[in-house]
Amino acid sequence: MIAYARAAFADFLNASPDEVIFGQNMTSLTFHLSRALGRCLSAGDEIIVTELDHHANVDPWRALERERGVIIRVLPLKAKRCGVSRLCRNGNELLEASPGQSQLQ
Repeated sequence: MIAYARAAFADFLNASPDEVIFGQNMTSLTFHLSRALGRCLSAGDEIIVTELDHHANVDPWRALERERGVIIRVLPLKAKRCGVSRLCRNGNELLEASPGQSQLQ
């Protein structure tokens, strides 16, 4: 049943089944992902979260900020300007923003 579900999600996401994982819940998955990726991060590396992200997504990255010196950038989202295309057009503004706050508005 798990293999079938993994294949169905992979098909939906245009991925391969070995790229799909299931876990206890999103909080646990985010924690484990942040710990795994955190091993490869160094002081000054940057992670972008949004102001709409749940604390369960932000807090594991904040822990890496304290432990490894990574920089957390918070992307504010406004209803009229929300979207990937805006982020792509204004990526330089985001990179120039001070830690913890983006200049995108």
